[in-house]
Amino acid sequence: GYGGPQWDLFFRAQDFQLVDPRLRGEPAPYQRLPQLVARTRNPQPILGPVAYDLRTEAVRFGRDGNRQGERADTEVGLGVPWDRGSYFLSPRLAYRQTQYNLAEEAAIDGHTSPSRGLPIASVDSGLRFERNLPGGTGLLQTLEPRLLYLYVPERDQHDLPVLDTRLPEFDFLGLFDTNRYVGGDRQSSANQVTTALTSAVRDADSGAPRLEATVGRITRFTPSKTLLPEESSAEVGDSTYLAEAALYPRPDTKARFQIEWDDANQTAVQQVAEVRYQPEDRKIIGLAYRCLLYT
Repeated sequence: GYGGPQWDLFFRAQDFQLVDPRLRGEPAPYQRLPQLVARTRNPQPILGPVAYDLRTEAVRFGRDGNRQGERADTEVGLGVPWDRGSYFLSPRLAYRQTQYNLAEEAAIDGHTSPSRGLPIASVDSGLRFERNLPGGTGLLQTLEPRLLYLYVPERDQHDLPVLDTRLPEFDFLGLFDTNRYVGGDRQSSANQVTTALTSAVRDADSGAPRLEATVGRITRFTPSKTLLPEESSAEVGDSTYLAEAALYPRPDTKARFQIEWDDANQTAVQQVAEVRYQPEDRKIIGLAYRCLLYT
């Protein structure tokens, strides 16, 4: 891997071995032999306030020593990011193109060269408020509401294989993703708004956090018909709430609690509690507990 001021490059060859006895007899995940990923670290200015971003991947898949095919996946975006400290506004228009070259045994409906192309439009915005806490505590409180609108048109993707794509666990990064899947085989359609509110208490001089809290959710206006083979239907309407609180009793210690709440069923979906101690760089001791309460 390489990380520079403008670009990140990543190269790997990857194989898997199943060790869970419950999966005995199941096929192992596809090998990546090899995979190359390149992406811009931040939007790069090209003309006045207009900036571009790029993420591209080329990967060859195999299984049991046999070639399954290749996939090239590229997303290029143009945006006008405004950030004035107390607020930000970032409209973006992107296009994602994915092309396959498959072996006969991996083809869907006999298609060895399926492809997918579609636009992605989004507007990300937020406000930043701060105030000094009274009483001479030397602490600063921040309040940051954030709003993201995302639109992706529907595309028929039934003839695309599923080589490395899955549904990730729902977390705060997922609230602001442009795709509900991880991997290049599916791009979900979307017509939705994400709302989130974050508040933090920080040291007024250093900016180090003492306490942080965030709550957010996704409101979907139309369902997505893009599905993985094991999915029966896409979630329609509002997503679950996601709330998280983090406490920093010491600069090297963090305690975090997260809960996903299904408002329609008045039931917690999952809870996560974690404590992490990092006395210095490259040394971390952590303990975490995850409880899946409802599916």
